Amino acid sequence: SLLAAPGTDDNFSVTIAASGGSYQLETQADTVGALLAEEGISPGENDRVSPPMDARLTDNMTVQIVEAYTIAVTLDDQTSILQTTSTRPIEVLQEAGITLAQGDKVYLDGKQYEPQALDGDLTALNIVVQRGVPVTIVDGDDVIELTSHGQTVGEALFDADVTLFLADVVTPDVSTTLSRGME
Repeated sequence: SLLAAPGTDDNFSVTIAASGGSYQLETQADTVGALLAEEGISPGENDRVSPPMDARLTDNMTVQIVEAYTIAVTLDDQTSILQTTSTRPIEVLQEAGITLAQGDKVYLDGKQYEPQALDGDLTALNIVVQRGVPVTIVDGDDVIELTSHGQTVGEALFDADVTLFLADVVTPDVSTTLSRGME
């Protein structure tokens, strides 16, 4: 009979870590993909597997599976549904093709966050970006330049702390939807 030299068997001790926990096993699989198939694990197309599926197994390797989750990203009343594994909102916005501009407001699950906080580890199911609209308000001889997050002229006037009186004339009307460069 043939005897294998010590340490030359084809078994690898491997740990599989996923959202439900982790477990260690012995395997003769040669790649991460073969190991997962052997274990009946089929990652979704948006799940992240590390090392990659075609990586060769080594002894004491940890294979990590991060399941993608669904998130709604809204920009200017247009909502996109994404599958992502990122827990950093700034990365999720990048995946959605959104670059933040000065004056934007960002809400995670209804709570406003400062842009610098978006680079942290904050899992959200809903991200809303409200673009600020630059507006010029002419109030008699006073000219007020501001970025408003309101939807209407009336809301922009409120943002600028302009008090209206019954005899005031507002053009365009207070119910007019704001648009860029409006005066």
